[in-house]
Amino acid sequence: MKEMSNHQPETTAITSGRDDSQSLAPPIWTSTTWQSSGLEESRQHALATHEVGNYARYSNPTVRAFERAVAELEGAEEALAFGSGMGAVTSVILALCSKGDHIVAQRQLYGGTVAFLNGPCARFGIDVTFVDGSSQAHLLQRSFPVGPCS
Repeated sequence: MKEMSNHQPETTAITSGRDDSQSLAPPIWTSTTWQSSGLEESRQHALATHEVGNYARYSNPTVRAFERAVAELEGAEEALAFGSGMGAVTSVILALCSKGDHIVAQRQLYGGTVAFLNGPCARFGIDVTFVDGSSQAHLLQRSFPVGPCS
């Protein structure tokens, strides 16, 4: 992450995620794969975490610039961008929750999220309680287990 500057928020928003050498309109990389010098370089890229230069599903220079911009604007070390909301939801749950954990979720959710919570989460031993998210009184009357995913 770049050191926070003394710029106005508008300037930070325009320049975030870019190297000093980049224009304000960085290139859009539409490639899905990149050439490598050989099998060893391809293996290293494939095993690297969030490495640009192998396959766009794992990383892409345009997406990395966007992630760096979001991280800088939010004052975070890193940010991750996803191609879908379900990709983001699934990644967070699988990264933070384990067998025996408990998730409290509102009933008013996207159907794919409900299916994920009722299907794979249940198979992995992650308990889910659905509550009426539109009623604060309903939430205050209930007690839930406390854990990493609660």
